Amino acid sequence: MRPRISHADQIALVAEHFRGRSRQFSTTSWAKSRHIMSLFSQELSSYESLMVLDGGSGPGLLTEALRTTNPNHTYVNLDLSLSMARYARVAGPTIVGDLHKMPVRSGTMDVLILRQVLHYCSPLAAVLGEARRVLRRDGRLLIGQFVPANRAEQGWMDPILAIRQPLRTNYFSIEDWTDTLAKAGFKLVRSTRIGVKESLNSWLRRYPILLEDEAAVRRAFEQRDRRLRYPQIWSRGCEIFFKNWFALLVFAPCGQSSATTS
Repeated sequence: MRPRISHADQIALVAEHFRGRSRQFSTTSWAKSRHIMSLFSQELSSYESLMVLDGGSGPGLLTEALRTTNPNHTYVNLDLSLSMARYARVAGPTIVGDLHKMPVRSGTMDVLILRQVLHYCSPLAAVLGEARRVLRRDGRLLIGQFVPANRAEQGWMDPILAIRQPLRTNYFSIEDWTDTLAKAGFKLVRSTRIGVKESLNSWLRRYPILLEDEAAVRRAFEQRDRRLRYPQIWSRGCEIFFKNWFALLVFAPCGQSSATTS
């Protein structure tokens, strides 16, 4: 079980964590993945002119890519880390701020993107309340998160993620996100899930981790019965790989259109 800490302490720890990662973050495989970015590009492609806020933008990789594929929209970056924001300014207008209390006027955004950020947020209800506030009535909330394939994978991976990412506050499935967003007044419009091949070595190097904790994670992967379908784990030479799942979930304020999946 993850230890409970105050909101202020969580915010301070997350800000410091990303200050330390800001210089190398642009090299992170998932953050620069064209396959993942294309999900967001496709979602925005059918609209003529939108005001888009990328919450937890990091160094602005996504908005930089979207400006190329979808240049008809206006993009703004928002990040908690001043170090990340300095890099993001290259990609366009950037605000330093907390997702739990966004320095953004109410009802001014057509789209709010939250990509791989909500697992650092607590309480989630505060962030989702802010999402409703800043979005226009017909706006869209685009949540991108790595998710478990099923409950079995969720149960096996959750304690591993608690070791690897002690600042993580959740490891939700698509169903968990749908239920959580429903309580916050959002309805799922559609969801798309894609498989992403991960190298265990690269995956572990993204975060500082004690040697004994790293050894424990490696043992868990090495000893996992490969006949089990989830998670999918395989070896190539001396290296271990596994399949991670990235989901793009599109939500609308309740009263908008119904859900589809792919």
